[in-house]
Amino acid sequence: MKTLPPLTFTLFSVAALFVGILPTFELPCPIDQGTGMLAAAQGLKVESVELKFISEKGGYAFGDCADHEKQSKFTYEVSMLLTNESGEPSEGTVIVAFNRPSSNQRLGGQVDIEGNRETELDSPPWKSAFVAVPAETTKTVKRTVSFFDRPSEDGGGAASQLQEGPHQASLEMGRDMECPTSHGTGQLSFTRWLQVMILK
Repeated sequence: MKTLPPLTFTLFSVAALFVGILPTFELPCPIDQGTGMLAAAQGLKVESVELKFISEKGGYAFGDCADHEKQSKFTYEVSMLLTNESGEPSEGTVIVAFNRPSSNQRLGGQVDIEGNRETELDSPPWKSAFVAVPAETTKTVKRTVSFFDRPSEDGGGAASQLQEGPHQASLEMGRDMECPTSHGTGQLSFTRWLQVMILK
């Protein structure tokens, strides 16, 4: 007479096999549609850009030859009101550029995907943001952005108590960029794809 394995063992084995195999399957990234690149958004009209100051944390930024200077990491919530007047949906990147209006300082360097500033004089730090606006619609898109700059006059600790930070933001035309979700591959594991679809 043939004996069958216990039901709990069978269910556990099937579940373990299922969980072990799923991450090996790759699917096209739903953000970049499998291309690995995010194209600049087209045909969007910027109605307004507002910043909500979240925090300022003191620290150091490291430059060439391991030089370091005291800087603060600023975090803002950027709220963009965008209108798509065309009959087609518009998806792609826009550039959020920062300046410090109190001193007429347009900050130097760009902000990479981790929020670190790369020194580049005569250009503001910027952060690419992915937006999607349906046809003939006005939509508010919110993104959280971090970057390094010199400390505010009140210092890192006091600035976190303020309602507004020392910066202003403007929106510029987007630039084609490598998709940070798929890291330029255009493919995601099944579990990562599922996570992106839920959060999209």
